[in-house]
Amino acid sequence: MTETDLCLAACLIGSLLSGIRWLRVAQREHYLSLSASRFALRWWRLGIVNPLMILIAVGAALISIWFASSCIITAAMMALGPIGLGLKGLSLIHISEPTRRRGMGGSGVGGEKKKGGGGGGG
Repeated sequence: MTETDLCLAACLIGSLLSGIRWLRVAQREHYLSLSASRFALRWWRLGIVNPLMILIAVGAALISIWFASSCIITAAMMALGPIGLGLKGLSLIHISEPTRRRGMGGSGVGGEKKKGGGGGGG
């Protein structure tokens, strides 16, 4: 495996992981024009680590003009970032029980099935 093959594999894996993340964002934003881009800008500017990751990725991409193996750094930054935005989203299973009830239109109070029959028939 040559250095070029290694760089190509790293960039492919980084692109796939990043693509999964941003496709999920686009789906959540209902494919509205530029909404996923605005979302990405907000996430990449969040905190200290995410902007630092962008600077490292851009720097490594520029250095890869002379040293091809530095593209692995760019691929890693794109695969890992932005920090806090995972590959998998949260589903209702991950949300706590009272929050889930409120999210489904209930108040979180009552609405549970009462024990002991409660239906009035004998």
